[in-house]
Amino acid sequence: MRIVSLACIFLFLTGFLLPAQIGTEGAFFGTVTDSSGSAVPGAEVAALHVGTGLLKRATTDADGSFSILSLPIGQYTVTVKAKGFKTWEIAKAELTVGDRNRLSPVLTVGEITESVSVTGNAELLQTEKTSAETVVQMRQIRELPLDTRNPLALVSLVPGMRWASTQSGGERATYVQGQGLRSNKAAFQLDGLVSNAPMDEGGTGMPNVDTVAEFTVETLNFSAENGRDPIQVKVATKSGTNELHGAAWEFLQNDAFNSRNTFATKPPRVRRNQFGAAVGGPVIKNRTFFFGSFEGTVIHNEQIWNTQAVTSAMKTGDFSGLGRTIIDPLTKSPFPNNVIPTNRISNASKYFLPKLLEANSPGGLFKANTGTVNNTWEGTGRVDHQINDAQRIYARYVTIRQPSTQLGYKPSAVTDDTVSQHNIGVNYTWTMSSNTVLTLLGGMLRTRENYTNAELGVNNDALSAGIQGFPTAGREKWIGPPNLNIGGGYQGISYSGWGAPGSLWGSVYNAKADLRHFRGAHTMSAGFEYGDSHTYGDHGSCCVRGTYNFGNLYTNDGFADYLLGLTSSSSRNAPLAEFGTNRAPYAGFYVNDSWRLKQNFTIELGLRYERWFARHNMRQATSTWDPKLQKVVAAVQGDGNINTSAFLNTPNVAAATAGLWTTARQAGYSDNLLEGNGNWAPRIGAVYRPFAQRQIVLRAAYGLFYNSFTGNRSASSAANLPFWGVESLGFGLSQLQPWETVWSSDPNAFGIFGIGEAVDPRLKAARTHEWNMTVQTALPWKSALTLSYVGTKVDREVIFMPYNAPTVGPHTNLQADRPNPLISSVQRMENYGRNWYNALQAKAERRFANGVSFTFSYSFSRSMGEASNGSDEGTSILAFSPAWYNRGRTSFDFRHVEFATLVWELPFGNGRHYLSSVNRLTDAALGGWDFSFTQQGRSGAPFSIGGGYSNLGNGDGSRANLVGDPHISNPTPDRWFNTAAFASPALYTFGSAPLGILEGPGAIQFNTSLSKRFRVAEKKDLQFRWEAFNALNRVNYNTPNTNVASTQLGRITGAGSARYMQLALKFLF
Repeated sequence: MRIVSLACIFLFLTGFLLPAQIGTEGAFFGTVTDSSGSAVPGAEVAALHVGTGLLKRATTDADGSFSILSLPIGQYTVTVKAKGFKTWEIAKAELTVGDRNRLSPVLTVGEITESVSVTGNAELLQTEKTSAETVVQMRQIRELPLDTRNPLALVSLVPGMRWASTQSGGERATYVQGQGLRSNKAAFQLDGLVSNAPMDEGGTGMPNVDTVAEFTVETLNFSAENGRDPIQVKVATKSGTNELHGAAWEFLQNDAFNSRNTFATKPPRVRRNQFGAAVGGPVIKNRTFFFGSFEGTVIHNEQIWNTQAVTSAMKTGDFSGLGRTIIDPLTKSPFPNNVIPTNRISNASKYFLPKLLEANSPGGLFKANTGTVNNTWEGTGRVDHQINDAQRIYARYVTIRQPSTQLGYKPSAVTDDTVSQHNIGVNYTWTMSSNTVLTLLGGMLRTRENYTNAELGVNNDALSAGIQGFPTAGREKWIGPPNLNIGGGYQGISYSGWGAPGSLWGSVYNAKADLRHFRGAHTMSAGFEYGDSHTYGDHGSCCVRGTYNFGNLYTNDGFADYLLGLTSSSSRNAPLAEFGTNRAPYAGFYVNDSWRLKQNFTIELGLRYERWFARHNMRQATSTWDPKLQKVVAAVQGDGNINTSAFLNTPNVAAATAGLWTTARQAGYSDNLLEGNGNWAPRIGAVYRPFAQRQIVLRAAYGLFYNSFTGNRSASSAANLPFWGVESLGFGLSQLQPWETVWSSDPNAFGIFGIGEAVDPRLKAARTHEWNMTVQTALPWKSALTLSYVGTKVDREVIFMPYNAPTVGPHTNLQADRPNPLISSVQRMENYGRNWYNALQAKAERRFANGVSFTFSYSFSRSMGEASNGSDEGTSILAFSPAWYNRGRTSFDFRHVEFATLVWELPFGNGRHYLSSVNRLTDAALGGWDFSFTQQGRSGAPFSIGGGYSNLGNGDGSRANLVGDPHISNPTPDRWFNTAAFASPALYTFGSAPLGILEGPGAIQFNTSLSKRFRVAEKKDLQFRWEAFNALNRVNYNTPNTNVASTQLGRITGAGSARYMQLALKFLF
């Protein structure tokens, strides 16, 4: 009833409030005056879409004001007619994604048959909105060099923003990061509908470059129309027009054109072919249009290995070349000659020695190039239909399939992975009157990943090695080597694909309703949004074959611990059946008023209510940890009991742990356990134009923005007691536990269960405060400069808090010394962290006009965190760590971030400024040349120095001790910092080295594109492109090794790509 009441209130308010532009649509606003400045009421204003013939009209009111709402992006011819005045006309007035374009027609006395034409330019001054945003236009998307042709990589055009990563496999998600916020805080929209991946919130289901018309990135203080995340990335697809237009293309990359990476033994093989076609046009002129595209990408490249590995001598127990003393844990004295006797080497460890990666290069490194496959097949279809003068509708469908290979711990550990996706959207617009528009949107996104590995499901290696606790029965698909994590930086054993073989899938459903109305000085908005996300999995989870950690605890070297078979901790689990979150509803209501108090002063007032409803897991399998009760709390069915058939082994697990858990009702929680929460998000801003010519604009704004935790976390809350569980055991310095006998040989016996990903049932959405103060001014050459101070502060940030940990200090039996010795370690997601960010930002830009566009953006910033320094919500802190230990620079504190672009049509040849009437032969040689580039630079990423072993006595290890000045005057890849300034921390103490004490190497990269158009026939061109990425072949080094126990400490063993090239041929018509 509460939500129904709120809905009624908001719908009532829509009679008085008018929406901002929903989704990707734009609008024209303005006031018509005569030459004396007096308002002209009753004038007819018409906007004609140049491409489709769409015509919208409005009549000015008593104040001379008008609005034409809900217009598709593109170029328009706008005319104003009034009796006794000449017709006023502006050609090529452009609307971009979500644009509010204010026009100021001034009518002169004369006959209506006479006309006054005004030149339309790309509007850069943002005079009507208080948000910090950047539009990336089709020309930039199409002409700038993009090696992956992923348009979302161009978010770097926005000050303070950067492209973070794009998955191969998984959900094919692209992650962007900026403004001091984590990479899971961006809302992606495709044609106004949610396109965030259901599991981890990256942008996915996006079409290829030649299908995208343009997109907008709103980084700060956007209107109340948008929510769910504090950053908005809005992508609009192309539609057909009254003319048949299209393209066909082939992009080619080959190692024959490339330079050698500084860490590669030879240039890795590159075979990348990207081909496709797109076409759009009319079905019925001025009424029905179509657009379709297809793109295939076939990639057979090699991956570079430059990995720390054990040497052949070390496999025999000979550590004489290590440069570090190996301690015998039985005698506490060094092994003679630093050699472990053969009879001391564990038989189980001997079994796996042939499977471990072995160094083949000096310095204990394994070097190789290994082939991979990454293919993508993508298609898009869109139909637009003008039902009548007042109503239009369009539908869009994107389908993607990506088969690939993912490499594990060694070249032969190959996982075959396939991702399939479908993205559907429908948009209906009804112009109810000249100043009222209703828009309805609905859509669905589905994604699924399946992955298998040929090395798994063949032999039970744990059983063959004499390791107890992993019977084949029930694990048939998953048997194979256990996961081995070896301290000191050595490569252990692991396979790509979580719990391989397995599947991960999910879906997102989204609907929006928006009613707009324009009244005098008010541009107002009200609307409603609803969404529901589903996230599922079916796999072996983390430890179906067992996970063993050899943490450099006993011998002063992780691999020596391994040879002796002394594990510091271990985990195991039974395979999971299908599980996940089958309901995660979200609703948002908003009202917004852009109120023009004066011709040069506008304030924006908005209020959004966002509610994340209670989440529900399939089969009611959800549980958490209650710190007060010191027990697990489980969701219940309608009868008040847990579902004992949630998984195959739930009855046994629940019975064996009966004293460790209680039900949600008994603990005072809702049956579903994961409760909902609502949040009010006020937004306020102002725009002031102090001068009549609007050459300077001042903006300021403040607002609250929210985002909830991901579907991955709620789905994973099923994988805990009493339904299922991961058994975990840790061992202290004096326990000397052989890894063969960690687990019982009785297949029906359970060990100690841990709680891996519990969620506070009353977890609130993280809250972000945003503010900006901006000055924008027009510059010569149709450009503009924007200077801003921006800030964000996140409180209630979610992190994993540790519970049930033994105290820091010596323990003869770690498990017995836990607060609850019948439970292992516990990680619970809570609102505990906070981040803050302040930046000075600059942007100079010119949208494409007269053959030139450019952009330059720069950000000087500082990003700090407290108990929240990781890049996503998986961040955790150490138990009993003091406050100072968790305060410092965040992992994304790039102090300087800069990005520049240029698109330049060289002004020679037919249709251009010079030599416009030369003969065809001269034009073929000198005309049709285009040049573009992107240049990006950033300072180094902050990093911390790890202590190298579990020194705290409770299974955890702290950072290193700072014992000197870590900085050196001339850092090199072989010695990036003074390694002597750090030492392993003393037992039972937190290391003194601060968080983010040093910076890694910065990065600078130039990408260039040179293209030539050949006229084949009228309106038919053939374009050849030559693109070079990292054109200056600068070595952009990775972060150095940060493990104080590693022989590679301070050494850089990886770098970004060396120069590589791409050739392309495009046919345009």
